[in-house]
Amino acid sequence: MNRRKSIKIKPSNKFLPILCSVSYNKKKYQIHYYKHIKSPKKPTLVITANIHGIEKISSLVALDFCKKMVKLGQKSPVNFVCIPCLNPFGLAHKTRCNGNGVDLMRNSPLRTKKKTFFFGGQNWSNRLPYFQGEKLEKENEIWLKLMKKIWKSTKGPVSHIDIHSGFGWKTSIWPPHTRSFKTKRNKQLFLPFKKMAAQNGMKYSDIPYNISGDMLDHLYELSPRNRAAAATMEIGTWKWIYTMPWRIGLASNWFNPPEKILKKVVREHSKALMTLVNQSHKPN
Repeated sequence: MNRRKSIKIKPSNKFLPILCSVSYNKKKYQIHYYKHIKSPKKPTLVITANIHGIEKISSLVALDFCKKMVKLGQKSPVNFVCIPCLNPFGLAHKTRCNGNGVDLMRNSPLRTKKKTFFFGGQNWSNRLPYFQGEKLEKENEIWLKLMKKIWKSTKGPVSHIDIHSGFGWKTSIWPPHTRSFKTKRNKQLFLPFKKMAAQNGMKYSDIPYNISGDMLDHLYELSPRNRAAAATMEIGTWKWIYTMPWRIGLASNWFNPPEKILKKVVREHSKALMTLVNQSHKPN
């Protein structure tokens, strides 16, 4: 077994291999990943998280699930690739954006005029939330390059889950939709997402607001859609603000569960992703 497959996952990303790094103010921020391609013909599961640095729970879920997949090793029924933190600057500084003040999930060239006002992306100022930027940021270039390698080096189905948090009362699973992708989807490839949602008390639906520059939608548009599927896992956090109103004043509380139930939330969502592993290699 090579070095990458024998790595023991720790709470920090730094114990995973380094994919590359980004620099801001002469300081480097490393992007780590785990890659296990058992067979190019096998289904491939890609997990990405923490593109908004303040959404720490997304990274914790990805790392916990990655630990499970590492333990499976050669017994894994699917190929597996994981980037637990796409925005290391944002994680370090507890902010949504990267070091240029850009919201990476609104940064792609896939733009729409039907975007939700302000929340769907803005180009007024990088000092305001949801700033889209003028060109594809380094983090997204890295993400795009990796996905292109995966599509090229594999021949089986590729399922991609990007983990977020903060929107909604419960966890939702929603597929790409910015350019009416609903009519272009290979419905069979999206069934594992629907089954995962149904089996774990999640909601499966299209996103209720339109984002311009949605990076996951952009990647899906570029993918070989006859064998690719993608979806966002949005861990709903509103219930923890509603039931614990004293948490409303701290921004990070809007995107992460209370410390006392953090491990439980991580386990629940990591377990749900394992359901996706089991569904992905079964005939629909």
